[in-house]
Amino acid sequence: MDKYTKKKHEEMLYTSVLIRTLTDECGSGTVVYSKSVKKGSEEYETYILTNYHVIEEAIEVKSEWSTTFQRDIKKEKRATIIVEFFKYKNLSRNIGRISLEADVVAYDKDQDFALIKLRSTEPIKHIAKVHSKNVKDICIYDPVYACGCSLGHSPFPTKGEITSMDDEIERQKYWMSSAMIIDGSSGGSIFLIVTNEEGEEESYEFIGIPSMLETLSKSDNKKEKGKKEEDKNEDNITHMGYLIPIDRIYDWLEEICFQFIFDLKFTSEQCLKMREKKRKKIEEGNSNQEEEEKQLPEKEEEKQKDS
Repeated sequence: MDKYTKKKHEEMLYTSVLIRTLTDECGSGTVVYSKSVKKGSEEYETYILTNYHVIEEAIEVKSEWSTTFQRDIKKEKRATIIVEFFKYKNLSRNIGRISLEADVVAYDKDQDFALIKLRSTEPIKHIAKVHSKNVKDICIYDPVYACGCSLGHSPFPTKGEITSMDDEIERQKYWMSSAMIIDGSSGGSIFLIVTNEEGEEESYEFIGIPSMLETLSKSDNKKEKGKKEEDKNEDNITHMGYLIPIDRIYDWLEEICFQFIFDLKFTSEQCLKMREKKRKKIEEGNSNQEEEEKQLPEKEEEKQKDS
């Protein structure tokens, strides 16, 4: 067995996980970070990227009456996520699964992102190598592997190529790959095959999240672009898979102040303070807006009296 086969296992197969919600819906995820909480600490924090629609059933937002504020306010509840890791023998032989509890720490419904944090503080050995935000070196025809837990199966790879880099679905940018994916692949990985000067496969870099498939309507034979791959009333075209590209992932992690995941200039502690500062600023803005809305009727009454 050559060293590249071992690398394939460690950099793709072993970094892929299965994600379940309490409704037993399942999808895929990729381990992108597992480091000590701070220097010298024996406690680790581990983060996993996936799609929002994979963990959607774990999120509940509804309006409830608040006796404190005397009005309806929106409340959010997040259920526990189950992340399944796979144990292997002789490199490829799957001999079982280990289930760990996790929490959704951030998500974006419109962009179909979710970030999950394990409750376990033990280190995770295998972490995906993430490509840089600069994607100018990636082109159509570049070979890739898709890796995910389709149909609840243990992770398995399919090979293909980048086939498009300029699709737009619901005002969001997507790439397309011919590496076959089916139900349950959502939230998994697309890995770029990096070769050396001799053309040998050298390493595998995470460049995107498989999220949707091209579909063909069963009823009228019309093609519909960008349907999530679990939609049941469509014929899925499995070799036309849309992926969220890595530059969009970087932008989102920066927006939610989790850039320590990919940028060594930041620490987890620094980003936590940044998030708290940003949250406080938003809360102050909301509070000021509510105060202004309360004062509007009073101002209108004053205007009427003056007139």
